[in-house]
Amino acid sequence: MKDLIELKQTFTKENPFVTLKPNIFNLYIESMFDKIFSQLILFFLKQIIDSDYIYKYDNYDSSKISCIGTLGSKNAAILLENYCENHENISESRLHEIKSMVQVLSSIGYKGNIIVTCDRIKILDMDRKMVTDLDGLAVGFSKNKFSVLLIEAKNQRKRGQSASIKQLKRNIDKLNLNTTIESSISCVENYCAYSFTQIDGNKYSKIHR
Repeated sequence: MKDLIELKQTFTKENPFVTLKPNIFNLYIESMFDKIFSQLILFFLKQIIDSDYIYKYDNYDSSKISCIGTLGSKNAAILLENYCENHENISESRLHEIKSMVQVLSSIGYKGNIIVTCDRIKILDMDRKMVTDLDGLAVGFSKNKFSVLLIEAKNQRKRGQSASIKQLKRNIDKLNLNTTIESSISCVENYCAYSFTQIDGNKYSKIHR
């Protein structure tokens, strides 16, 4: 993951504090790494969840957001914010989710390599029945330690925070992450709950192939 992120940064001269003018080469590279990072997210999910689930992006999602890979959660937050500023036609509900992710990424202060997606991921059982869906997540790797960030953001004023916490708890229970480290839930503004959990891989002996 680290090598891929560094390779992308070398190609695009990526700097979260500078907005470069888009060119054909950069757009091609961005598109290529977006696909790679998107598939890595699904691969990581398969490795850290014990159940035999099917993971797929929502192909009917008309407001797809690029999958970002970079060093440090604060840089990821800046890149995600820049992406929103340079792309119009993002729905209000999706914009709320993205801004919530930006807030969370800024607050956790993670310094390792991180891949972030705000695209909806469907999780199905082997009969292709819906188990749950994720509005966005991030995976991080630092010093041989792997972590996953899950968020839930409800765009509603009435009981938005409690609804976000309740849904996130349900998702954590359904995902049954392969870790002995308990998932704790924190909150930020905008009625958003999040859980940033280290995955030690010690909960189950089963290894997905």
